[in-house]
Amino acid sequence: MGELAPLRKDWTLEDVYPYGCFPDGVPALYAPFGDFDEWMVQAAFRYISSAGWCVEVEWHFRTDLASLPRMFRLVFGVNRQEAVPAVIHDWGYRNNKTPIHNVITGEVRCLTRAEWDNMFSDLMIYSKTAPVRRWLFWRGVQAGGWTHTNWRKK
Repeated sequence: MGELAPLRKDWTLEDVYPYGCFPDGVPALYAPFGDFDEWMVQAAFRYISSAGWCVEVEWHFRTDLASLPRMFRLVFGVNRQEAVPAVIHDWGYRNNKTPIHNVITGEVRCLTRAEWDNMFSDLMIYSKTAPVRRWLFWRGVQAGGWTHTNWRKK
């Protein structure tokens, strides 16, 4: 469940254009305690962004989908369309000191907050989230992301 097959080595921008791809398939999520306050990834998965950054989210990664601000979750609800982008964005914010690999350039580095937020936007487009809804969620992470302690200067 937790092991991923090796990625092929010949990735190009055409492979991930325009909004990235899920080489292992779209991930499955579930609310393990039935209260929908916390979500869990059922199996490890990867997302390769439109810039080639390979995000590997581990099996049983837990999230509260905080990329979707609580106010928006209460007003709009949460469905699978927004849940997968939120999981990847939450993973990025929580692991922002973890370098990730670019499958196109070979570069390995930590991404900036802006890069994670732009990846979230691409994922919302990929998941066919309606434009107004997508804009509201994206503005929410822009407005609230600075509060995340991992981004603050020490």
